[in-house]
Amino acid sequence: MREEIVHLRRARAKLVEERRTLAARMASDEHVASNFAEAFQQIQQTIERLDRAIEDEKDIGSTTHRNSD
Repeated sequence: MREEIVHLRRARAKLVEERRTLAARMASDEHVASNFAEAFQQIQQTIERLDRAIEDEKDIGSTTHRNSD
């Protein structure tokens, strides 16, 4: 697997852990939930952007591979 994809997946995994931790805190306290809702949303959006970047890197890799044939 290409190094760029590995880095993106590691970054995504860290954000997923952060999201899970934040969700647990939000679930335990209603006041915390309202305070951290925006942070949760930003983490989720970043995860979705990383997913798109991973797919883009896969496409770039397959295009580069085809062009080098």
